[in-house]
Amino acid sequence: TPALGEAFARARTLCDTLGKPPQLFPLLWGLGAFYAVRAQHRTALDLGAEVLQMAQQAGDPAQLVPAHLLTGGAKLWRGEFNEARMHLDAAVRQHVPEQHGALADVYSYEPGISARSYLALNLWFLGHPDESLASSQDASARATALNHFHTQVHTWVRAAQLHLLRREGPAALALAERILAVSEDKGLALWLGLGRALRGWALLENGQPEQGAAELRAGLAGWTATGADVHRAWLMTALAEAQLRGGRVDEGLATVTEALGLCETLEDRLYEAEAHRMHGELELARGDETRAEAHFTRALEVARRQGARSLELRAALSQARLWQRRGENVRARRLVEEARAPFGASTGSRDLEDAARLLGQL
Repeated sequence: TPALGEAFARARTLCDTLGKPPQLFPLLWGLGAFYAVRAQHRTALDLGAEVLQMAQQAGDPAQLVPAHLLTGGAKLWRGEFNEARMHLDAAVRQHVPEQHGALADVYSYEPGISARSYLALNLWFLGHPDESLASSQDASARATALNHFHTQVHTWVRAAQLHLLRREGPAALALAERILAVSEDKGLALWLGLGRALRGWALLENGQPEQGAAELRAGLAGWTATGADVHRAWLMTALAEAQLRGGRVDEGLATVTEALGLCETLEDRLYEAEAHRMHGELELARGDETRAEAHFTRALEVARRQGARSLELRAALSQARLWQRRGENVRARRLVEEARAPFGASTGSRDLEDAARLLGQL
């Protein structure tokens, strides 16, 4: 909430008057996390740079881990996936589990475990589905062993998001229900809103678009009521897909247009390429192939610029299916083969299965 930000700002002013006491580092980190949740990523990155400099000067892994996590997380939400990976990898390397468990009480969740959860998401976008799942499972196992409730909830949230990216509805739904149960019990309004949105997205993946859309809308309302803006564009893109699958094309177009606007105004670009692809699918549903192709092309451009190979593959599949309809099979096959090539021997994702199926048809 805004009151929380004001409290952080007052505390920082007090720390400055006291000559930078030890409490300044976690305070600045908390302020950075506050701005990251509000999708004010430039401010979060400025604070991330400040705490990272402090940690490097101190040479203390207990500070380097949360500092790299803050910067890596902000980079991730901005769609700067390669830079995010460098910071998240650094956080994991610096993490000493037997020494850093107590940090969960300082930062509200254990930063080394959270770095693994963030890294899992980042690896999926970069086109490493197997490594991504391994990192998520590692984080979940560590969170269970630590038995710190907020670390567990935070890890479940990221794991559910990963399962949704992987289009694994049942696994995501089970985690969403767990998030909601704990959030209701502990009065965690932030995770209650996001948990409900994740449940809606999972219902969509389980073939229930109408129920999914209703839950996504309710979850988004609860999420933004807390002052959170990060993930709004991501969740609205999922809502637009639910509206498309439910036959509400005009509603979906309005939703995805708003989502793309948020990508620009908030610089919250994690799912920007997918928002363009979904806009293309909605235009195709109303019969406008020209507009659809323009959005598929834009989705490919954004994904390639970001290095988001998983979203590039999805955009390539949408574009190729459109070309297939026109009988341009050679062109379509070449596009899918190029987008599929970086994944090598990886097979464990529905998008890769879709690519294999389409290549067989072409």
